[in-house]
Amino acid sequence: MGAICAVVPACNEEDHIGACLAALDTARRVLAVEAPGWSSHVVVVLDACTDATEEIVRQHPGVQAIRVQERCAGAARAAGAAAALDGPAAAPRPGPVPQQAAVPQQRQTPPQAKAAAAPAPELWLACTDADSTVPATWLVDHVRAAQAGWDARVGTVEPLLGEDFTAADAQRWASQHTLGPGHPHVFGANLGISAHAYRAVGGFAPLHVGEDVDIVERIRARGLPVQATAEAPVTTSARPRSRVAGGFASYLARLSAQ
Repeated sequence: MGAICAVVPACNEEDHIGACLAALDTARRVLAVEAPGWSSHVVVVLDACTDATEEIVRQHPGVQAIRVQERCAGAARAAGAAAALDGPAAAPRPGPVPQQAAVPQQRQTPPQAKAAAAPAPELWLACTDADSTVPATWLVDHVRAAQAGWDARVGTVEPLLGEDFTAADAQRWASQHTLGPGHPHVFGANLGISAHAYRAVGGFAPLHVGEDVDIVERIRARGLPVQATAEAPVTTSARPRSRVAGGFASYLARLSAQ
């Protein structure tokens, strides 16, 4: 039994936030069926938004919106995590799961550092991005990681194919990423952390880029078990123009130029 909160930083994401929240709503519905003892909550951090992002967020019941003026991914994630840790454990539950959203059983290998029957944390933080869409089983997969005794779950992403990311780009992406069990990558769009581990390392640092890599490195340095998995990847935007120098979009732009 426990609670899980999805934390979503957003800065002028009116073109993507609707799809992001719709995917999270489906994931919450699936969670309500597959893990009825777990409550769920979504926090969207509106970071210096000047477009219609907030208006779209307000149209989704059960989503908590908070405003900040950080213009910083790490600080925005930290604000969302703080709201999750200090706020209510859960929002109102969504309705029944759609018939087509059947959930396959996922095998988990518990960390060697803990017993297989380790108790679930009081709260699990599931982080994604406003320009990303999670799979239907995403929250269930995070819950299973928590129940198996992991203190963090590092997932993978798949850039969205389209005009900005071609099949040739996808081939280059695949050639440069080892996306199997135990992979070395960290993506803020698909990251889960127990409340225990989050507090133990002091939370997200106020970094404009690399805040996800930084916190995972600190969790590992504390000797806490981290699951690196390629199951249930998150689909993320492949826009070539980055909000910050050195961000994920900058990387994709360099990849396309190769």
